[in-house]
Amino acid sequence: MRNMRQFYITFPNRNAVRTELSWMHYRTLLKLENPLARESYLNETLQQSWSAVPLDEIWLFSSS
Repeated sequence: MRNMRQFYITFPNRNAVRTELSWMHYRTLLKLENPLARESYLNETLQQSWSAVPLDEIWLFSSS
C-alpha cells in the first residue's frame, strides 16, 4: 500500500504513466529521490528496453 501511495505522489498525472513499464520498473524508480535522476532512468529504460531486473541492478550499483 505504501508503494501505491508513493507512486500516486510521484506520478500524479496518470496520463504520464508509461504502459511499457511494469510495476517492478516503477517500484525501482520510486527508490530514486532525485526527480531528474528518476526521469533520466525512466527515459533510459524506455530507450534501451531494460527489464526491471537490470534497472534494479543499475540502481543498486549507483546508490552504493
